[in-house]
Amino acid sequence: MSYDITLIELQPGESIDEALDRIEGQDLQPIPTEAQQEIFAAIAAEVADEGYEYLAAERYVNIVNDNFGAIFDLRINGATVNVAYWHSGDDAGQTMQSVVGLVGRLCEATGWTAYDPQRGEVIADLGELA
Repeated sequence: MSYDITLIELQPGESIDEALDRIEGQDLQPIPTEAQQEIFAAIAAEVADEGYEYLAAERYVNIVNDNFGAIFDLRINGATVNVAYWHSGDDAGQTMQSVVGLVGRLCEATGWTAYDPQRGEVIADLGELA
């Protein structure tokens, strides 16, 4: 099992439901542009001391943290974030605080909106997840 967060680029005047409908059923979105990849690589480098690693290839751009079981699958217009449910106690809190911090950095850099598919709502305050 995992905890999931969806990051999505909203079009002007578009609701989160409309945005989710727009991307549902579409084939895999293109990987980020070169400019986006430079930003994502720089953000990953800023949190490398927490165990994050930037990985890019022809078909994917990810930020991963094997210690946390976290994968950020980055696309041109959003991302999916998966965090494994194997942590407990203080480890769980530290993991979520770190992951949520990285989600916040990505949202700030891109203007993407964070959505919690478990609750079916936009995450207005990322701090409540940490």
